[in-house]
Amino acid sequence: MTNAEHHNALQDALARIAQLSEERGALAALTLRQAEEIEAAHKTLVSARRHMLVTDAARVAQWEWDVPSGRIFLSTRWDEMIGDAAPDSLWDLRELLSRVHPEDVQAVRAAFEAALSGSNDRYAVEHRVAAAAGWIWIESIGMITERDAAGDPLKLTGYNRDITARREMLAEIDKARAEFPGVTVLVHPECSMEVVDAADAAGSTDFIGTAIAAASKVTTFAIGTEINMVNRLAAQYPQHTIFSLDPVLCPCSTMYRIHPGYLAWVLEALVHGEVLNQIRVPELVAAPARIALERMLAAQPGARTALADVIGD
Repeated sequence: MTNAEHHNALQDALARIAQLSEERGALAALTLRQAEEIEAAHKTLVSARRHMLVTDAARVAQWEWDVPSGRIFLSTRWDEMIGDAAPDSLWDLRELLSRVHPEDVQAVRAAFEAALSGSNDRYAVEHRVAAAAGWIWIESIGMITERDAAGDPLKLTGYNRDITARREMLAEIDKARAEFPGVTVLVHPECSMEVVDAADAAGSTDFIGTAIAAASKVTTFAIGTEINMVNRLAAQYPQHTIFSLDPVLCPCSTMYRIHPGYLAWVLEALVHGEVLNQIRVPELVAAPARIALERMLAAQPGARTALADVIGD
């Protein structure tokens, strides 16, 4: 091979090396981008999983309305709420509206129109829906999450929550006040905030029992807590009229199983390093539950819920 041929071969080799190095650099950059995309997708999946755990724990039905098509996706929690299902969890808007109680249709339409027109920053309404077992109350909240280039709404996203127990408990409070003028309504703080606000006082079961024990005058008490405790109080203080706000809505009928003997059994096992009947939930569920429990345990009756305010002079 001549010098010229050696020179040309060397130049070709150098050019090929440069080309391969460039391709390797591009491949490395592509690999890095793909790794970043995978990491971002993983974070999105983790975030989505956390969101799903939270919504499952909150017992809400997620929904997304595709405005142009009129189709609404609803999670399987909705199927559980109404006792029915749609193919692929896709519902037609007209089908859903046909399930709304006739007295609530106008409010639902007004809420939708306010959200779509921009006169309200969100869709929010409480209404009744036909379910397999009868009418249920739901709280529906959502907002526009996607618009087209012209700014017109494309998608609304939100959730539905079954609030039947809350609405019926409030109705029971109104009924108790109508049937027993001057009735004292006592509820446990685990009731919804609307129910707590509608009551005369809210406190622990110990607070409720102490309030009734301290009542010197014959009093009528409507109680919103565990049904077995209400029955015990009614038997213990026959001079008062004591009844449950609703023995169907707030029974907690298995609370009597929390017996001192069972508690001692569990505590003694813990002393010996044995955990009995442990229940595990995801930390995303446990964390907010722990906060709620700590707040409940730390709560002290304020001016509105002091015993003197409950039982009078």
